[in-house]
Amino acid sequence: MINLPIARAFIPSQARSKTLNQFPVAPDPDSPLCRLPELSRNLPPDFSPLVSGYAETTLDLNSYVVPNKGASFFFDVEDDSWSSSGICEGDKLLVDRSLHAENGQMVVAILDNEYVLMRLYSSHGMLVLKSEHPDVDSVICKKADDPQIWGVVTAVVRKFPL
Repeated sequence: MINLPIARAFIPSQARSKTLNQFPVAPDPDSPLCRLPELSRNLPPDFSPLVSGYAETTLDLNSYVVPNKGASFFFDVEDDSWSSSGICEGDKLLVDRSLHAENGQMVVAILDNEYVLMRLYSSHGMLVLKSEHPDVDSVICKKADDPQIWGVVTAVVRKFPL
């Protein structure tokens, strides 16, 4: 049995959150492959930028981060309401529309004609969508009243300032 968070009835205006940019962007299917050396050994403390002797394989970032190009989209994160889950303002969420959402996963749902980031829980024939945004109530739905689960969050891309 799954312990569900305490939730109130869904009021459409409460689903509005600035967490996600409302314009998903598809990855460029024509982008060149990005292969970087992948290091599998411990490096010495006086690590030199010349790692050719340590690189054993390459990591293709395109296939690692975006395995389902035709069903994947990026959303820009516009606030820090999910920072407790490691998602911060300025990050990009990769959302895969081809995956079936499982209990406990982060999903993008459509509520009140807006994309919202929520965590999906299910129990006893009901779905609960819970936000980590402090001003957004959880959403309880019976299977017949399912909100549209737009896709499953599969990765967070963060670029550190230089």
